[in-house]
Amino acid sequence: FARKDLNLTAGWIMVHGTLQVGSPTNLFTNKAIITLNATNTTESIMNMGTRGIMVMGGKLELHGAVPSKLATKLNANAAAGSTSLTLLDQTGWKTNDQIVVATTDYYGAGGGSAQRSQITAINGNSVTIQDGLNAQRWGRLQYLTNNGMSLTPGTLPANLPAGTPTVLDERAEVANLTRNIVVQAPDDDVWRNNGFGCHIMIMRMNSMIGEGHLNGVEIRRGGQAGKLGRYPFHWHMLSYDGSTTLADATGQYIRNSTINQSANRGIVIHGTNGTEVKNNVVFDVLGHGIFTEDASERRNVIDGNWVLKVRPPLAANLLKKYEGADHGVGSSGFWISNPD
Repeated sequence: FARKDLNLTAGWIMVHGTLQVGSPTNLFTNKAIITLNATNTTESIMNMGTRGIMVMGGKLELHGAVPSKLATKLNANAAAGSTSLTLLDQTGWKTNDQIVVATTDYYGAGGGSAQRSQITAINGNSVTIQDGLNAQRWGRLQYLTNNGMSLTPGTLPANLPAGTPTVLDERAEVANLTRNIVVQAPDDDVWRNNGFGCHIMIMRMNSMIGEGHLNGVEIRRGGQAGKLGRYPFHWHMLSYDGSTTLADATGQYIRNSTINQSANRGIVIHGTNGTEVKNNVVFDVLGHGIFTEDASERRNVIDGNWVLKVRPPLAANLLKKYEGADHGVGSSGFWISNPD
């Protein structure tokens, strides 16, 4: 991609060579929007489906400018309906950025869940958002005292065991969803009616291992409901070929990126070892948020991610029974099936 604002629209993209926006040492600071708009939901290119960036033995290099602060917290309580938020610190975020505000209560207890909105004004560490909060949010520290919990520090209880926490932080997290490199599906009929979003898939082509290096990318309207292997971002069987173990995918990563709504899971590591999933925001997904698929996945680092608003898919779209609410478990923010 040239160093200017660019829009690329295609039904799907198959990568055997390299598709590159920016580089690790020279981040892309303009706006790059890749829209994948195929509408034939049964089409499958090299068994990788459609409406995707499908990396078959090639390289996907997406390196965007990352917000100086990915997430913060409230620093004052916010009432239901409020459009003004006091944040813990000044973030460097911009007007028109989309943010998500975490809930501070059980789902349904306060009438709302994690909520996306858009910043309309910024004044220091205060931001104004487009939509009133769907429920109240907690934004104060609480302190242990000899009279119980308090909103102000006080005298600690006598004979408190060493190491006992004395400050309780239940303030709502606020994360930025906007990135300057966007991979998206259009908000069209097959997305609204069928949950047919975009996807990024990294896999091998014979002896050639596909590579994915993503930093500062927003995947908007991702995942394809009820379709196995069609997730917003996923590594597919890079480290195993049947019963043969192949090399780790060392050095591959998705960092500082966002999944901004998905009809089918979030970030998936499938049959792949040695990757890094770090400092990502996964918001509003049906199915597991960050998912290791086969329990064979090893030496992957999953660190510092925010996962918000995870819901079970519709029964007709379940890929695994345990992702459904009717089977006693339901979808998870993190489903980690191998502790290694």
